[in-house]
Amino acid sequence: MKMTNLELLHASMRAQLNAHGEPTEHQSFQSTHGAVDFECIFSTSPPGYKLSMTSRGTQKQPLSEFFLFDVSKEYGIAAYFKDYARLAKLLRTAGGTSGNSLDPNQFLTQLNSNTPVQATGARTPTLQQVLAMRRDVTEQKDKPYFSHWRTPNDRADGTPGKVTQENRQKTALISSAALAHSDRIGKSSCWSAVPTNADWRLLK
Repeated sequence: MKMTNLELLHASMRAQLNAHGEPTEHQSFQSTHGAVDFECIFSTSPPGYKLSMTSRGTQKQPLSEFFLFDVSKEYGIAAYFKDYARLAKLLRTAGGTSGNSLDPNQFLTQLNSNTPVQATGARTPTLQQVLAMRRDVTEQKDKPYFSHWRTPNDRADGTPGKVTQENRQKTALISSAALAHSDRIGKSSCWSAVPTNADWRLLK
């Protein structure tokens, strides 16, 4: 299903440039489905567009649930949900569907309707907020602050090490430019558990 509001939102994100002339790559918003509220983040950094949805805990469902949707370059989300059973259970548990089965097309239609079409600074999450929400990012979950760049260790056979895909995934959430810089210098991003003043652009 084409998410027309995501397309409009992305157009607005592209027009919101930072001091380096780079577009906004993350926008957060809320989407309510029945009795369940989701915190959503639309991300356009590599390797592809993603929409994350994290449910708020409720009395009946105290633990939040995380869902991640691939968004095509044409802003489509497939109506086949790999986490269908878990999402359907969440909505039923919270009384969101009153026992009815989950209809992916209806769910996506509601999600599209709830998606804002204008990017704003207020809805631009910090890197730390993005990393906290994106449970699919597994590298050093307890370290959300960029620290420095490091040359990967050589392999056991003596050949040069390579930046891992897990590290590239985390670096990409800083920005596309940060990932391109990592690729250009051939170094991994290193992270800290406490806030730093490190600027990835000024380090090699």
